[in-house]
This record gives sequence, C-alpha cells and structure tokens, in this order.
Amino acid sequence: MNECRIDMAFIQKDHIAGLELKSSRDVLDRLENQVKTFSAVLPELWVGIAPKWCDEVSAHTRYQTGLVCFDVENGETRSACPYRNHAEVDRTITVPLIDLLWRDETASIAHRMCVPIKKREAMCRIVPLLVRKLTGDEIVREVCRELRGRNAFPERPKSDAPILEAA
Repeated sequence: MNECRIDMAFIQKDHIAGLELKSSRDVLDRLENQVKTFSAVLPELWVGIAPKWCDEVSAHTRYQTGLVCFDVENGETRSACPYRNHAEVDRTITVPLIDLLWRDETASIAHRMCVPIKKREAMCRIVPLLVRKLTGDEIVREVCRELRGRNAFPERPKSDAPILEAA
C-alpha cells in the first residue's frame, strides 16, 4: 500500500485484517505513516508492540488500531485496546480495497459480476465500473476472493536456488 508493506494480512471470505509488528529492536518513526496508510484501506488493523514501546505509541495510533503489547520472552499479553467497530468503518474504505488488486483480478470480478468490459480494458476504466455496479459488501467479498486466490508463497525462480557449499 503506497510505499508501506504490512507485516501480515489475514484475508477471510468477506473481511481483511492487518497486523503490523514492532519488536524491541524496531524503531517507531514509521509507525504513524504505516497506521495512516493501512487504516485507510483495511477494515481492521492491529499493531503488536514489544513492552518497551507501550508508553511510546501515540494516542492517534491507539485510536485507529487494535493495540496489543506482547511480551515474547514471557509469552504474556501486557495490555490490549479493542479495535474499531466494523459498523463504524468508513464506507469509503471499500473502494481503496480494489487498488490492492492486479488488473486481471479486477477483470475477473467484472466478468463474475456481469460488469461489461472490453477484452483488454485498462484497470483505470474497470475500477469506476465496479464501484458503480457493486455494493460495498460485494466489493469487500470479491477483493477477498481474488486475494485469497493468489499464491502467497510462490516458488523461487531457479536463479534464486540456494547455493550449496562443496563438502
């Protein structure tokens, strides 16, 4: 999303949740921008932080996310704040979800949902057609369907095969 990459995304049939992690070795200088970027697209966002950051996380971040302070060494949760209620999520969040897709994925949605498009229609023309034709719930469901269809762990190219040392 923009220049930010989220640590983990959980894609269900009709919902997406993201998780950004900050270990004790991380710094928090990018966190505000990451939260702003991710919360503009994802209906549910959690930030998991190491105990050393519990007091450092801003009120803005606490408001926009679910916040979990987890002590990895002891395996216990120190504090947690609930995430925002799904019913309160801004409806405009559904349109940016489409931007997570590739052109062929948007075309697949258009075909499934009987939205007429030309054979090699550009994504910039497909998206407005989907937005006009589909409800917010349909957009979320269809984006989730396409993202779940991706290979999350693609095979490495042969050029990236591990180098074995001679015995």
